[in-house]
Amino acid sequence: MGIKMLPGYKDPYHGRPLTKGELGCFLSHYNIWKEIVARGLQTSLVLEDDLRFEVFFKRRLQALLQEVTKHKLDWDLM
Repeated sequence: MGIKMLPGYKDPYHGRPLTKGELGCFLSHYNIWKEIVARGLQTSLVLEDDLRFEVFFKRRLQALLQEVTKHKLDWDLM
């Protein structure tokens, strides 16, 4: 893909260069954001591939979104 790290870049949390896995994870998230913007989506749910759903996940997510809507909260990321 022609991706190159910035010379001397270090992850601010770990003080080391990103691993190839971390770089791949970043690129997948970046591409999801690009698609969301390109499609003009107002709301999107992005989940990791290793997600384990908790009991009543759907019900809790719906309640959270109703609460946000009810209070007219301006949000970008939850």
